Amino acid sequence: MRHRRFANRPGRHLPISFALLATLGACRGADPKPPPAELRIIITLTDRVDLTSFVIQDKQSRRSRIARALTEKANATQPPFRALLQQKGGREMVFLPIINGIAVTVRSELIPELLQVPGVESIALDSPQTAPPVTSGVPDAPGWSLAAIHAPELWKLGFKGAGVVVANLDTGVDLVHADLTARWRGGADSWFDPFRHSTAPYDPIGHGTQTMGIIVGGDASGSPIGVAPEAQWIAAKIYDDKGNTTASVIHQAFQWLLDPDGNPDTPDAPDVVNASWGIGNANGCDLTFQRDLEALKAAEIMVVFAAGNSGPQPLSSMSPANSAFSAGAIDSANEIASASSRGPSACTGGLFPDLVAPGVNVRTADISLAGVPQYNTFSGTSYAAPHLAGAAALLYAAAPGLTVGSLELALRASARDVGPPGPDDVSGYGLVDICAAYAAVKGLQGCNGL
Repeated sequence: MRHRRFANRPGRHLPISFALLATLGACRGADPKPPPAELRIIITLTDRVDLTSFVIQDKQSRRSRIARALTEKANATQPPFRALLQQKGGREMVFLPIINGIAVTVRSELIPELLQVPGVESIALDSPQTAPPVTSGVPDAPGWSLAAIHAPELWKLGFKGAGVVVANLDTGVDLVHADLTARWRGGADSWFDPFRHSTAPYDPIGHGTQTMGIIVGGDASGSPIGVAPEAQWIAAKIYDDKGNTTASVIHQAFQWLLDPDGNPDTPDAPDVVNASWGIGNANGCDLTFQRDLEALKAAEIMVVFAAGNSGPQPLSSMSPANSAFSAGAIDSANEIASASSRGPSACTGGLFPDLVAPGVNVRTADISLAGVPQYNTFSGTSYAAPHLAGAAALLYAAAPGLTVGSLELALRASARDVGPPGPDDVSGYGLVDICAAYAAVKGLQGCNGL
């Protein structure tokens, strides 16, 4: 879903997806292939909420006001567009307040007319996406990944994530797994399934269960698997049972995270979100979800992305990780995983990834078999990101007043070099060190002896 500039009338420029332009033949004359009769598109409006205006320090008040403002902006600005789309035969409309957008199916010949409507910022295809593959690893020493980031040291101080809510955007979560069932927050505001509209979490693929196990899993198997075993979890199933989704579904999931029960006055948003997936090609900059991420960060919701598995070549950063907070992968010898994507960021030109965390041969939960919990070993940055998300959960538990910005800064500043001294575009600022980050936010001299 890359975008280019296209002048649709003097003095006005709108970003249009390459795929959409190619379909319509907008730049190179008539396309020899007839365009499809209908297209599923996302229309984004220019009018948006000024997220920098929310300076309230209380986290819940800030989240409440942002969620309410986004909904009010959409309700105030979208009705004329909705009416026009209905008049023109648009169908299956889905409203996306978090980006002030509308997903709709329309006749392809209607697109040029819609581009001329004042107030339209962009039109893009509601692009299909697929779930990341599950990549098996080989057994390694039990608990090595938790020891590598010094999680047990925080546990000894009494910080295991209690009072913190984490979420993932993934294939679902196996609720009956012994390491996950008691940690689900429970209720209608703790599970989002836009496909089956199920009332309880499930996971037919396993990827989401595996990532959640690394964040909050306990020791039901005899050894710990999760970084923050006392945190509660909620989840959004962004892929159907075959691993397929669209951009509009992911937008809906981000909207849900901001206000899970639809009532901005109730404190039900997560503190940390794990997103072990990517879109587009290596070294591409796809800002499809930039508005969503800006809204969540403004609401003090931290989002962690997997850096991607397009290494070892340089310039292999993946989106949205390359415009967000990201984790690359190391193995038990502190070596960077060969496949771990590396920078610089194609979006910012800056350092990429932000940090690295264990992501090679990591043992975690897997889908239960006939009610019996399963455990397996996996590799990829998909499994590095939840170590970073779990680290954030532990730090929030230890210092609840942290902002997203101060937490990210502490994690970067306290990371351990695993390559040449100093930050680089292979390991970022270095390996996550939760204990050193705790010492940093508490103003202590170091981690030893804590």
